Amino acid sequence: MSLFQSALDFLAGPGSSGLAGRDQNDFVGQVVELGDMKLRIKRVIAEGGFAFVYEAQDMSSGKDYALKRLLSNEEEKNKEIIQEVCFMKKLSGHPNMVQFCSAASISKEESDTGQAEFLILTELCKGQLVDFIKRVEQRAPMSCDTVLKIFYQSCRAVQHMHKQKPPITHRDLKIENLLISNQGTIKLCDFGSATTVSHYPDYSWSAQKRSMVEDEITRNTTPAYRTPEMIDLYSNFPINDKQDIWVRAFSFSFPHVTANRRPF
Repeated sequence: MSLFQSALDFLAGPGSSGLAGRDQNDFVGQVVELGDMKLRIKRVIAEGGFAFVYEAQDMSSGKDYALKRLLSNEEEKNKEIIQEVCFMKKLSGHPNMVQFCSAASISKEESDTGQAEFLILTELCKGQLVDFIKRVEQRAPMSCDTVLKIFYQSCRAVQHMHKQKPPITHRDLKIENLLISNQGTIKLCDFGSATTVSHYPDYSWSAQKRSMVEDEITRNTTPAYRTPEMIDLYSNFPINDKQDIWVRAFSFSFPHVTANRRPF
């Protein structure tokens, strides 16, 4: 049974998907072969930067999936995408993680876009948690019981990442990266910023080294969700998986969920 009674009704209701009509995309309507599967691209469900997420249907079984398409013209970006796939494969199987299905890539020489293309196939979730919260709050304040269930399931997802060896740090935990599955379960997604690298600044660090880490933080985190030690590297506190715990406890959970606003 779903932990969120009527969650799927809310998400399926009128106005629940502002992206539903966003199907004017060259990739929509195409048939893509991914391993043994033939997928028909139905519509765009999300986009940003050089990435699109589509709803795709397996032509054999009729089952719907989410297909993430990423474009890259830099070797460093290629490595980051491959790392994202590796993290997804490693973390898949946990009930609060978006389930990985398959992945493929083609070189920029083979691609019609002139860029390397990467395809990542995952389970298709019903919608974003943030949309569910907005719709619930239109009727009445969210109950403490529901908030605690959201918090608990998101904590389980982060715990699973941190139990890996070495620990995987998400680095971009926010309510927008939490989905609700077709069964009403909270699912953590978007591992493009995740890392196993930790930083331990001290007084021996040069200004140049601090600047390099600051640039890395800027690329991989959202300003409103950065921890104090990420904002001020001269505080010389460790920057590691504990940042996810801080964000989980104080940022994306209770203030945002109960008041529908950013914590800072």
